[in-house]
Amino acid sequence: MDKLQVTIVGGSGYVGGELLRLLLFHKGVEVKQVTSERFVGKPISKIHPNLRGISKLTFSSISELENCDTVFLCLPHGNSNKTIQNYASLANQVIDLSADFRINNDALYKVWYGNSRENSEYKNKFVYGIPELHHEEMKTAKFISSAGCNATTVILGLYPFFKENLVEIDRTVSEAKVGTSEGGNSFSEASHHPERSGSIRSYKPVRHRHTAEMIQELSFFGEPQIHFQQLQLK
Repeated sequence: MDKLQVTIVGGSGYVGGELLRLLLFHKGVEVKQVTSERFVGKPISKIHPNLRGISKLTFSSISELENCDTVFLCLPHGNSNKTIQNYASLANQVIDLSADFRINNDALYKVWYGNSRENSEYKNKFVYGIPELHHEEMKTAKFISSAGCNATTVILGLYPFFKENLVEIDRTVSEAKVGTSEGGNSFSEASHHPERSGSIRSYKPVRHRHTAEMIQELSFFGEPQIHFQQLQLK
């Protein structure tokens, strides 16, 4: 059986690096290209030292992309929706790991992300990527939007209770405690070790974007009112 030819767009960050590690060890997959505009031509192991001796791949530029079976988009929020047509013509399947197409309602998207989405016509083509909820749709989908990390945890935790009508959906509170790496590899004062060591802080306590996904996926059971609180630990 031929291996699935895959490409990772945006492979130098935490998400792209972990995806790369998983795919390199998948027997049914061949990683064809990995892009990074900052590190074009450099070995992937220079940025991801845990992959030394595993692969001789080097980073490519997006302008050098070739056709493949599946392309994974690991780009910062707001990038995928601007150039989705390019990737749709490049591969048989597009899996977006950003938040650009997780929300299928444009009004809800604007409320939580503060701006209108470009290429909005693609929103209904994407399947929300939690297999436990959308397994059958995902098996044949050309477009899949990977769910947010916090959203996945809360949705899977609450879904059985909502389904069995064991909670009051109009006043649901959920709290997550996470490490600072969840914010990605772009450093700031908020992630600087002398500032963060031994501390815990609230992150977007009244308007965390992942709440939109929770509302969307749990709305099968009514009109959920969810307060989500994220606490970052170091």
